[in-house]
Amino acid sequence: MIILWILLWIFLIVIVFPITIMLILSVIPVCYRVSAHTGAGTSVYVTASYLLRLIYIKLTYSDNKTDVSVRIVGIKLRAKKKKETNKPKKTSTPGKPPKNPRGRKYPKRLSQSEPVKISLKDIKSVLTRKDLKIIIGLVLKAIKKTLVYLLPKRFKVTGSVGLNDPFQTGMFIGGLYGAAHAFNKNQIIEVNGDFSGKAISLDINAKGRVSAAGIAAPIIWLATRKPVFKIILEYIKSTRAKNKKENKIDEG
Repeated sequence: MIILWILLWIFLIVIVFPITIMLILSVIPVCYRVSAHTGAGTSVYVTASYLLRLIYIKLTYSDNKTDVSVRIVGIKLRAKKKKETNKPKKTSTPGKPPKNPRGRKYPKRLSQSEPVKISLKDIKSVLTRKDLKIIIGLVLKAIKKTLVYLLPKRFKVTGSVGLNDPFQTGMFIGGLYGAAHAFNKNQIIEVNGDFSGKAISLDINAKGRVSAAGIAAPIIWLATRKPVFKIILEYIKSTRAKNKKENKIDEG
């Protein structure tokens, strides 16, 4: 009975606890905030925090100067400065291996791998699949889900934009409004057109959350759809059959 309890605790500590911690960490999001201003000068302010700011990263850009600050549990990390040395670098003569006083054996150079050959038959088999349109639709849907999740939940742009051509100015502003509202209708866009000439003055503010589980969700959703899952199984079976054939040739 004692041995069973010991084995149970070993199983919990070695397998269950690490998996549980990894799942919890994958669900906890990374909170980020972006503020930017363009006009007479460009300035950018970006912050990202994780685990209630136990890990905090700040990036600022202004006057062509970039500053990055990383804090872990309130302790600021500093980049180590490399010491400059005047020692000449050792160079080996071309075509000869470096000296090996300890008698170690160097691995042989790997031969160049042959390029992957794709025949017209393989392309035709993919393009003539009955469920190709369904698969393309599922892939596009998964991409849209990923983009919607990655984009900030709060996004605000204010200011004015003027390009060289008034027509280009109108097209740019219309495209900006359309692109913003296509993914999230709660975005705030207050950009006016300056048709007098080229002049750009914008204030951008964005805020959002991203987690590993949220990024993986559309991928898992796509992989579990019947047409895509069928292709994955076919690929695994063909790979196994190819490996078995190669092993038989090597054994023979």
